[in-house]
Amino acid sequence: MSFDPVSYAMGAKAGGGGGGVTVEPLSVTQNGTYQETGKAYTPVTVGVRNVDADDKDINFYDVDGVRLFSYTRDEFAALTELPTAPNRPDLFLNFTMWNWTKAEIDAQPGYVEVGALYDLTDCDFALVVEPTITAQKNATLRFYTGSGNTVDLDWGDGSAVETYIASNDQIETTHTWAELGRRYRIRLTRKAGTSRITPGGAANANLVYGKYADLASQAPVKEAYLGSNCTTNTILTGIALMERCIFCSDAEKKCKVNVDNVVILPRKSNYSIGLSGYDSGITRIIIPAGTTLLPSAANDAFRVVKNKKLTVPSGTTAIGQRAFLDSIEIKSLHIPPSVETIQTTGVSIGTSYVAKLSELWFYSTTPPTLSASNSISLHGYTYLLFPFAGLADYLEGTNWPGISQPSLAFATYNDGATLPTTDTTQGYNVTWYASQDDALNERNPITTGNGKQIFCTIEEVTP
Repeated sequence: MSFDPVSYAMGAKAGGGGGGVTVEPLSVTQNGTYQETGKAYTPVTVGVRNVDADDKDINFYDVDGVRLFSYTRDEFAALTELPTAPNRPDLFLNFTMWNWTKAEIDAQPGYVEVGALYDLTDCDFALVVEPTITAQKNATLRFYTGSGNTVDLDWGDGSAVETYIASNDQIETTHTWAELGRRYRIRLTRKAGTSRITPGGAANANLVYGKYADLASQAPVKEAYLGSNCTTNTILTGIALMERCIFCSDAEKKCKVNVDNVVILPRKSNYSIGLSGYDSGITRIIIPAGTTLLPSAANDAFRVVKNKKLTVPSGTTAIGQRAFLDSIEIKSLHIPPSVETIQTTGVSIGTSYVAKLSELWFYSTTPPTLSASNSISLHGYTYLLFPFAGLADYLEGTNWPGISQPSLAFATYNDGATLPTTDTTQGYNVTWYASQDDALNERNPITTGNGKQIFCTIEEVTP
């Protein structure tokens, strides 16, 4: 069992104090077993939250990063439909769908993360802000809608709802908070006949809230909710680090976010993903099925994400230079068969970029083209994993690190089938194991298939 840091208070579990029982406060801040006799604790402050130990093959996450469901491939194959996420009335959200379908998950090799998509129940766009200093008492909000369209604006502080009719498309309005040190939920709601709202204005230079060059005067944006009727050019870059940014349902976005939480992207045919610059707080990004990472945006594409595991979306054909720059938390990276080329100039997957990388998975029997010798530059403890059918091509391909890089190959053989002891080129001897863990520890070798994915260690045949 492992724990994630959070903070919440528990009521007293034991009362009294008579009979030689000492009553005192207890603060729990780390893993461990706590056992005392002759004491009662009140209050009990717990600074950890229970989390299941390890991800399985397929994992479903809520908007706040809580893992709702986790399945092995065999467990998932037994499902007839996807599970249903709970509604979140605490966040004014109703669950609508996952950003993967069951068929898409079945077809995706390797590790898969799935995110819950919701829609807003109280408005079309919301910001939660918290002004704390005098300079933040005056707020500026920009949004865009078609000429003649009507939008209601509620500043969330009990003041009267304001109604705006766009005359020249973009609307800019100001407000003064009467009280500092509290949170306000700003809401934009379309009136009848208004189809879309573009928070932030018509131009990319405009921000949703505050001015780019005047960050100190912004009431810090803690949460942002972009409903399905928010359209493109939504820009949240340059504002203080947020706790939450939620993209709802089928909302189409061109958005850079600065958020210290989870980003679940809605379904869309393709994304120009660029998570660089101010985005260093992203703890997890969950990419939808069917997404194509456009080659033109592949440079710096996953910069600074803090996922422990990450799967590049199928359909992506190229991974550009510095694609994982400063993504030092990634331990397991999965590259789909669609990727044909890795980087143009400069390191794409390198030791200084993904410093904790222990597994680099490839699922195509034909390795991607590496355009330079340092396209992938790995630690000595990073394992390459690839299909057994492509073993020689991965170990001998141009610019690939070769047999000196720790490697495992994987394959599936029918139950009882005799396993090969060399690859097709007969240049390498292999030893098979029933699990990746067994292969890494070279224990319990097997000689026949079991109908499941198995792994082999590799040794070069010496003359």
